[in-house]
Amino acid sequence: MTPERIQIADGMYLNHIRSDRFKTDFVSVDFLSQLKPDSAAEQALLPFVLLRGTKRLPDTKAVTRELEMLYGSRLSPTVYKTGSVQSFGFSSYPLSPRYTDGTDVTGEIFRLIGEMLTSPAGCGGLLSEEYTESEKRIMTDRLRAQINDKWHYALTRCSQIMSDGSNTALPECGTEEQLSRVTAASLTARLSSVLTDLRCEIWYIGSSDSAPVADRVRGIFPFPGRKKPAALYTERIPFRGELKSVTETETISQSRLCLGYRTGCLPESPELPAYTMFSEILSGSPMSKLFVGVREKLSLCYDCSAVSDINRGMMIVSSGIDAANAGKAEEAINAQLAALKNGEISDAEFDAALRSVTNGIKSMYDDAGAIKTWYLRRGMFAKVGEPLEFLDRIGRVTKDDVARVAAGIIPDTRYLLKAEADGNE
Repeated sequence: MTPERIQIADGMYLNHIRSDRFKTDFVSVDFLSQLKPDSAAEQALLPFVLLRGTKRLPDTKAVTRELEMLYGSRLSPTVYKTGSVQSFGFSSYPLSPRYTDGTDVTGEIFRLIGEMLTSPAGCGGLLSEEYTESEKRIMTDRLRAQINDKWHYALTRCSQIMSDGSNTALPECGTEEQLSRVTAASLTARLSSVLTDLRCEIWYIGSSDSAPVADRVRGIFPFPGRKKPAALYTERIPFRGELKSVTETETISQSRLCLGYRTGCLPESPELPAYTMFSEILSGSPMSKLFVGVREKLSLCYDCSAVSDINRGMMIVSSGIDAANAGKAEEAINAQLAALKNGEISDAEFDAALRSVTNGIKSMYDDAGAIKTWYLRRGMFAKVGEPLEFLDRIGRVTKDDVARVAAGIIPDTRYLLKAEADGNE
């Protein structure tokens, strides 16, 4: 399942994968931009506001009725970040033409997305103020919910500290303060620049050949006045030479300890398959070293797992602890890393990790959206092969390869979100 890449306009590409595997097609339209404080919140808000209606379909009720007529299709707004790049747009799983009465459901979904982008609901040449303010309130609640989720909050704070103030620390939806400054006028201006200035990746995975899909897309998406977009990059902050340690206190019932590491492993690194196995042995399966060695045997954590960001060469081990056990938990986590560096990997650990990775990669072929995510996120800054090709490379990884990758892991940041003694989460 290697995508055929077809240029539609400057900085706009159709990525096509033909497959009869699914009963639904998969389509998405993603705009890609460097994460910046002056644009992140507006760009994250755009798909949610645009989904509220068009000039022809002026409200959510009309949009929903249109989608229901397309065999109950759904259209979802998407916002995420990869390294220091923000992606935002729409995705849908329309019914394959093999199962319709001849209706080109996928083509109609593409047309509806184009209509939302070029003919949105509004008044006086501006996007709807009502929809803008409504979606701002909803997104504000979402941002506050992330802060109240202390697992997410502690992970984010550790990442911010590791980012040394760079834009990679920005959340994919921006901040509440940035969001508060968005107006219908500023959002209208942002939409105009998005359509002309940003790289656009259009995806189709389904049973239709590329030529008719490309023809349909060309008739909808080459927005007037497009310019060649600036090249995308991700900021990779090197180790500064000393371990950073930050402790913050909040009124919560459970403390969170996050240990940040520089991995040196990036999407283009030949060691990526070995790093994948390292990460799985450390944290990915019920046989993993963190689960068995730190949580089960020593009972030092309520939870303990590692999260990797390969585009930034970072890994964060996050654990829920009693604050009194912070030092012991840190020692135990680093002891498991030391064991990996020394090649102390049992056959059971290695085999369990390989099974887990294998199942995870093969399961992607059951979801067209997961296939798209594989290529877009991993291939944004480096060439990427098919998932099964990567799995074949993983199958050739040895314990010595894993130990060599582990030897390159450098402690960078210690972040403790400490619970007050009488806190209630």
